[in-house]
Amino acid sequence: MKYPKGWLTYDWNIDGIPAVFEVDLDLYDSAPSASHDVLFFVNCISTSLTADMTSRAMRAKCESVIRKCLKVSNQQLAGIISNAEMLQFYTYGTDIHALTDIEDCIRQSHGIITRVGAQPEPRWQTYMKLLYPDAAKYQTVKNGEQIELMHRYKDLIYPSRKLSLHVFTKTEPLRLMFEEQARLSGFAIGEAEFDDHSDHPYGVCLHVVSTLNKPDVDEITTRVIRLAKQFEGKLVGWDCAIMKRTKLK
Repeated sequence: MKYPKGWLTYDWNIDGIPAVFEVDLDLYDSAPSASHDVLFFVNCISTSLTADMTSRAMRAKCESVIRKCLKVSNQQLAGIISNAEMLQFYTYGTDIHALTDIEDCIRQSHGIITRVGAQPEPRWQTYMKLLYPDAAKYQTVKNGEQIELMHRYKDLIYPSRKLSLHVFTKTEPLRLMFEEQARLSGFAIGEAEFDDHSDHPYGVCLHVVSTLNKPDVDEITTRVIRLAKQFEGKLVGWDCAIMKRTKLK
């Protein structure tokens, strides 16, 4: 199943379980749609207890189901959440009675158990709050890209090292309050920074020890972004030393 270029994939947790989120970013500018004001979901799990729902074969089976559902009703596919146990598709449609047509489609599926539901959602809360990435979610994409780049430069990724995170606020008092809260949250406070070309000119460098294992970095950047938001601040990036394998002489 081909997805438009406007789709974004990122890692996040759902109910405390790691999952992969996929979302159509192109829908954002027209959301919420007055005509497509009903949320539908199709949840797929395998009939086999050992099957991995992230496998290519299971993905293809589930996508064939959702293709049929989209054909029988006037719907827009908004996003997908998946992990090893389930695949869940989210769509927006025009008529809640289309649920009957969708239920007819999924009865013909083999090898998967499907569950469907629908509810009026004129404000597109599921798309806006669950699927569409906020700053913390989007940072996980940047983290993956940066870690992949460092891996190409032969970084070992898994050894612990000092990460430096650069956070900027609108005023110096806000920066000072943020620094104190960051210190209480376990971060070491580094040097103050200043960017006179930004609307958030007052910055500080935080330090923390971590591996470059992506879930570890994602957890750290999420904490920092959530903390900075309390003080109208933002994380602008992070860096660290590259750790390469040393050759034995």
